[in-house]
Amino acid sequence: MHSADTPASHARLQQGLHDLSLPLGAGEVHGVLCGLLCGNSADAQQAWLTELLPDGLDLANLSHKTLAEQLAGLYRQTLAELGSEELTFDLLLPGIEQPLGVRAAELVGWCQGFSYGLGLSGCDLDALSADAREGLSDLVDITRLATDIPTPDEQTEQQLMQLVEFTRVIVLLIFLELTQSAEGGVNP
Repeated sequence: MHSADTPASHARLQQGLHDLSLPLGAGEVHGVLCGLLCGNSADAQQAWLTELLPDGLDLANLSHKTLAEQLAGLYRQTLAELGSEELTFDLLLPGIEQPLGVRAAELVGWCQGFSYGLGLSGCDLDALSADAREGLSDLVDITRLATDIPTPDEQTEQQLMQLVEFTRVIVLLIFLELTQSAEGGVNP
């Protein structure tokens, strides 16, 4: 989801949120959506929009139409990617052209949003395997990550990339387990 030609690039969504003076980052917005979808929220899209948008914001209004289209595209894309057997799901984060501290802060926001969305979904976290619960605990730990990186280096860059990949894998595991649980399947 990092390229500019995808339905909802990080930069375009960030700009749309900024234009409406919404206090959330694009990563956090995507994290909330993923948490709701992983938790099998029956009305995930509506719950997501209700949480993100201030009361009275009319997405049918022409000045808000671009953001509405971005959010709708992001919802469809994320739902398809989470359910894809090709494991195409990716976190909506800034590209590597952005400073390391900015990318780390967006990962922190993404994980905060995910935790919030998962809680908002009302899912039964006891249905998760021990590995998935431990992974979720690790995602909560990421929310406390220091993002002030005075002298970024190759090692720090590599560590951030590993955290992003770890987060992606844990989210896919949680999605799979909670989806199976909701369908009456057996968790690993």
